[in-house]
Amino acid sequence: MDIDQRLDKLKALGCDVDGALERFLGDKQLYLTCFDDLLADECFDKLGAALEQRDSKSAFQWAHKLKGVCANMGMTPVLNDCVKLVEPLRTGEVSPDMPPIYKSMQGFMNQIKQI
Repeated sequence: MDIDQRLDKLKALGCDVDGALERFLGDKQLYLTCFDDLLADECFDKLGAALEQRDSKSAFQWAHKLKGVCANMGMTPVLNDCVKLVEPLRTGEVSPDMPPIYKSMQGFMNQIKQI
């Protein structure tokens, strides 16, 4: 699959690829390299483990990191879920509604791993 096809698939899933490419100075290859690096990064799995262990401090750190990266990458669906996690975690709360939010993030991440 070529670069433009990958970008089109991300757009179809709700990613703000055009906005992200502005931050990447239009460099599509650099964007996709960073995208692939994000998919290989362990922060997403570490967020899940921290939520499972009800470790609000670690979960906050991982969710906050993901929020920033996803904002820069234009990954709006994951960004929106990160926002739902970060503020309650900032106060030390791990609530019962967080695992379903994480599952939503997992589903999206699994979709984009196919791109």
